[in-house]
Amino acid sequence: MSALELVFRVAACTQLCMLAPMLWRNRGNNRSYHYAVILVLGIASYMLAPLVMRQWHWGMAGYPILWLAIVVPALFWYFASAVFIDDFVPRPWVKWLVVATAVLGFGAFCTGTDSGAVCQANLFPIPGWIAQAVKLLWIAAAFVTVLKDWQADLVESRRRLRLLIVVAGGCYMAAIVIVELFLQDLITAAAELVNVSVLLLAVTALCIHFLGINKSNVFARMAKPAPQASQPTSPLAEQVVALMEQDRAYAIDPLTIKTLADRLRTQPYQLRQVINSELG
Repeated sequence: MSALELVFRVAACTQLCMLAPMLWRNRGNNRSYHYAVILVLGIASYMLAPLVMRQWHWGMAGYPILWLAIVVPALFWYFASAVFIDDFVPRPWVKWLVVATAVLGFGAFCTGTDSGAVCQANLFPIPGWIAQAVKLLWIAAAFVTVLKDWQADLVESRRRLRLLIVVAGGCYMAAIVIVELFLQDLITAAAELVNVSVLLLAVTALCIHFLGINKSNVFARMAKPAPQASQPTSPLAEQVVALMEQDRAYAIDPLTIKTLADRLRTQPYQLRQVINSELG
């Protein structure tokens, strides 16, 4: 591992470890923060695991960091579910799937050709492709959660967050898993440095965003109570109010942005913009 990669990994871990307490302190009753903290710690562990297991030789003391790094895709699913599923409560058996993911990943790591001595554990050989396939299943499940009901989401900031998580988060995470699955032997030191550099830039941007954690970040905006509806000023806003108060459109089952837009002969994005900006 080059000195530059070592510096980048330590820098990213330091920023993430500073971000986690900030999120936890401001969590309140917003469960998105709870799972965001766990995911942040998981990503920090992913950056730190190669150091504690291969560079610094922590041995068994590094196992918790390794386990947390292994289950990052599962933590990604938990985070996506908490953000995009109202009143999300994970089923008890899902936790056992996370444990199974950690066991499979740990076993695959410890029985790898270059990890046996580092891991200091004699385990039944577990093919690496099984552990990586399980990670891909977690990421796929997170994609389904993120994209489900995307068109019907009224909160514009949360709609943008869905795309950000899919494109910038999930796809990059999936790419890393696929490379580790099929191209493990072709990963060079330069490629690993590029990966760490991209993650450091992403972490830095995330930390800059959350410096305004009580004012402008996406979780804070989503957690604010709905503003009082102001007097509608546009014809479309007046039509929405009339449709709700006079025609009882809220009784439509299911009531979606598309059904309302069809009745008002407008586009869903225009209706969503009016609801967010004029009707609260």
